[in-house]
Order: sequence, then C-alpha cells, then structure tokens
Amino acid sequence: MDQHTGFLVSPRDPVALAQRLAVLRERPDIAAAMGREGQRRARQLFTWKRVAAQVAGLYEGMLPADDGEALRAGTVA
Repeated sequence: MDQHTGFLVSPRDPVALAQRLAVLRERPDIAAAMGREGQRRARQLFTWKRVAAQVAGLYEGMLPADDGEALRAGTVA
C-alpha cells in the first residue's frame, strides 16, 4: 500500500528509488510508521489459519471433481 506500508517505485527508475530512500533516511518517524503498519498488515493477512485454508484450496483445486467432493465430505480413504 503505497505510502502506508512502504513506497511504490517504478521498475528501472533509480532516481525515484533514491528519492524515496532519502525520505526514509531523513524521516525515521515515517520509516517507523510504515514498518509498524506493514507488520500489522502482515499479521492480519498471513495468519496460519488463512494460509492453511489457501493451501488446502490449492490442493482441492488440483483434485478431480469427484475426489474433491469426497475430500470435503470426509469420505476419502
């Protein structure tokens, strides 16, 4: 999230990157706030429960349709 958890910089734009790094060097309060917000966002989005559900969904998506139904129903031997 640009300017909330960090800065978005166009690829292959070293001048823009240098400018944003200078802001963070000159304003440690902004760097710290972005770090805190990034950490909060990561903890919210990447819980073990959420990640496990996404991985399970990927595996279920790879199964043939009938096996996926059996897996969800708990009848796979």
